[in-house]
Order: sequence, then C-alpha cells, then structure tokens
Amino acid sequence: ELRKVVRDHPSMLLWTHKTYLDGMVVPKVLYDNDFPMPHMFGGANLNFPGLGFLVHRSGGIFIKRSFQDNELYKTTLRHYIGYLMEKRFPMNWAFEGTRSRMGKLMPPRFGLFNYVVESILRTRLYDLTFIPVSVAYDQITEVEDYSIEQRGQRKKPEGITWPLRFLRRGRPRGQIHLRFGEGLTIRELVEPAELEAGIDERQKQILVPTLAFEVAVRMNAATPITATAIVTLILLAGGNRAQSLAEIQVPARAGAALIRRRHLEIVGRSNFRDADAVLATLAELQETGIVTYLDEGTERLYAIGAEQHLNAAYYRNTAIHYFVLDAFVEIALLDAAAAPDSPGEAFFERADYLRELFKFEFYLPRRA
Repeated sequence: ELRKVVRDHPSMLLWTHKTYLDGMVVPKVLYDNDFPMPHMFGGANLNFPGLGFLVHRSGGIFIKRSFQDNELYKTTLRHYIGYLMEKRFPMNWAFEGTRSRMGKLMPPRFGLFNYVVESILRTRLYDLTFIPVSVAYDQITEVEDYSIEQRGQRKKPEGITWPLRFLRRGRPRGQIHLRFGEGLTIRELVEPAELEAGIDERQKQILVPTLAFEVAVRMNAATPITATAIVTLILLAGGNRAQSLAEIQVPARAGAALIRRRHLEIVGRSNFRDADAVLATLAELQETGIVTYLDEGTERLYAIGAEQHLNAAYYRNTAIHYFVLDAFVEIALLDAAAAPDSPGEAFFERADYLRELFKFEFYLPRRA
C-alpha cells in the first residue's frame, strides 16, 4: 500500500524519534524492500567527518538547528524543499525534530512543516501525502543518557568519537518494530473550494499545527505496544514495593485482554499467561539494570532498580497514550456516581477539565 502511495503521489515520511538508530532503521527497511530511497533531513550536529560523508551520499540533507534570524538560509531551504517536491522526490525527517527524552511522542518542530505547506499551496500539489512512521524498540541504548539529562546534567555533544561510544555500549536490546500509519493530505483538512480560492496567512498558520497534530494522532495509533512497556507500567504502579511473578502476571493479563478487545497491536513476548515469556522480559530488563531481583524470601521478587525509575518510565510512556483516555473516563465516572442528580453533567465537566489539563502532554483525538 505504501509503495503505491509513494509511486502515485509526492510523499513525506515522518518518523518517531527515540534513538539515533531511527535514521538508519527507516532507510534500511525501505532499501531492503526495493523502495525508492527518500531524501532525509537531519540535524547539522551529526555532520562530522565519517558519518557526514556517508549520510550526504545516502540522500541526507543536514540543516542547522536554529536559523530564525538568517533570512538567506530560510529562503534557500524553502526553495530547495519546493524543488524536491515539484520533482516528486519522497522525503523523510524526524517528526519531533529531536529524540524524545520521555518515551512519549513529543511536540513537533513546525519549521519544515511550514516550508512544505507553503510549497503545497504554491505548486498546488494538494495530493502530497504525509505518511506517519512509528519505530518502536524493546529497549534502546540511549535511555541512560536521557535520564541523566532529565536530572539536569548537560547533553554530551556528538563528535567524531560518538559512533564509537555508541557502538561500545550498543549490545543487543531486543527487537525493532516499524509500522506505517494512515497517510494524510491537506484535502482532508481544508475544503477543496477553499484551496482553489487560496487560503490567507491566518488560515495557513492554523493549518500547519492542525496538520502536524493529525499526523501525530495517526502516528500514535500505529505504534505497537511492547511487552517491555506493559511490564514497566505494572512495576512502576507498585511504587517502591517489590512484586512476585504472579502479582505481575495478573494485571498484565488483564491489560492484554483490554488491548485485544480494542484491537490494538502488542508485540514481543505478549503471552502474559506464559510465565516464561514474562520472565524473559524481566530478564532483559534486569540485564540493563532497570529491574532488580530480591531473593531473600520464599520466592523471587522484582522491583525497579535504584535510580532506574526514569529509565523504566521511558518504556512505560511509549504506550501510555493508549490508556490516558480510559483513565479520564474512570475518573469522570467516579464524579458521575457522586452526583446522582446530574451524573451526565458531572461526567462531562470532569472529562472536559482533564482534557484541558493534559492537552499539551498528549495528542488527544479531535472532538467528534
């Protein structure tokens, strides 16, 4: 399906950014499937000797992290993107512009979106298709760096020694799961008559974030839930209390049943009735230090390791967007039960409040 879309329409592939491997995973999968290789936009911080040479010759386009005051740079980049679009070269870049330090999908960078939308309106390529790409991992190498940054320490700059540092600790950490979401064109967001008549600057300013928001919702919908995410969710919910294998399996099975009823995709060792499958996931997390074993009692207990809660939360957050709305509903139902005279009003008042409270934290679907 994706091959047909890219063959028939100019296309942009926008992928989630969890690790530096994302920029290699997406082209590798496309190349292995004899797919037209897209041009890729990346940060100029990776344009150092060795890696920069390879990326330039693989269709990579390095752009500065910040160029707000450089009008010549902005104009050149705007026209270059328009040229690639008119020639129908597929392009791809990281939706968030930088790696997510939290695990969940972060706010998008609107710069490239702005240039692409301007080019669409100028060239009338209204069938240009934005394709969400989700890349999920059982575990990633950089999660320790992210927790260090969240504690307030500075990010180590990339440089000529960075690939060696990355590879030195890049032991196998499970599988990579790549999924393509439903494509989107601006025709789905703007009436054809309005497009033909031409939209003004104010409408364009509204269109860009609306477009990015809808891509994000579809990106999240395509993201598979990993066994790692479920197990870390359960262990974190236990606070500082260690849990036995049976105590982990009970909510894991209930969660898996909910996931199946909602027709969501769960990957990896997801048969939580199988003790060996759960033990294998725990063993992988123990190997990277996130889970610790307690063997002093009558049976082995499992807990989040010391100073590892941010690392565990990263994996939990990769799937938490699927459960946020359920949590809103449960809390709103409690309010409704406590207001027998007007349960409906109490329910929607609390649901609206929670939506407003979290609307900048999660990509919630547009209201029906």
